[in-house]
Amino acid sequence: MTTIIKKLISQIKRVITKIKTNVKIQSIPFDTEYLGNNPYGSWTYAVTPNLKKSTIILCGAGEDISFDIEFSSKFKSSTFIVDPTPRAVFHVKEALKRIGNNKEKEYQPGGYQDIKSYDMRFIKKDQIKLIENALWNQNKKLKFYCPKNPNFISHSILNFQNDYSDDSVAIEVDAINIKNLLKKIGLENKNIDILKLDIEGAEHEVIYDLISNKIFPKQILVEFDELAMNTSRAIKRFKNTHKILSESNYKLFARKVYDFSYLYCP
Repeated sequence: MTTIIKKLISQIKRVITKIKTNVKIQSIPFDTEYLGNNPYGSWTYAVTPNLKKSTIILCGAGEDISFDIEFSSKFKSSTFIVDPTPRAVFHVKEALKRIGNNKEKEYQPGGYQDIKSYDMRFIKKDQIKLIENALWNQNKKLKFYCPKNPNFISHSILNFQNDYSDDSVAIEVDAINIKNLLKKIGLENKNIDILKLDIEGAEHEVIYDLISNKIFPKQILVEFDELAMNTSRAIKRFKNTHKILSESNYKLFARKVYDFSYLYCP
């Protein structure tokens, strides 16, 4: 199959999935902006009054933390990056070694950024902290399944990239639930200004865990990764989770392919 045909099939799948997951974008009383390498590493957020020196938890780093760096620089936030993937851990740690340095390269398309593409001039020491856990709804050691393509980085607890198989290649990681994550980083008052979930299918279980524990981040930026598979299971899970968020006073104010941005409006 040629590259052109593969791209065409992928585009058709995206259109079909978008139609099947068509949900209303709601108006909110705030402007919206996006930061990060567009389109891959960028996220849309609501410009609410509380963002200056806010506390944000960004789950799923990969090798593009352009949003994480740009948001932290702009709003002087206390930023926690959560990802146990070895390549992601290395990438974040190498980037943080450059605190105080200007960017030397431009962003590149795709999922990998050279650490010299990050403008680190306005990042303070210890402003960004790395948590080497996988966010889940339990505290236990879990298999973290490798992607089908070894060149890719995104591992998954659910292993949807490999048809949910139990016997594909995996590493073992320490999973943590939201209550213990907040305790670990000293946020037992549950005051999360932005929670980003780019966690390869585990977002549903984590969101259910959030709501059941009455933890309501002011904004939830979530990629529903399974939708890329265009399966009935993925679409059903998305609709259920979107319904739960809507019934918990979250308004969907932006969407970019599989990335959804919600604002808590109690």
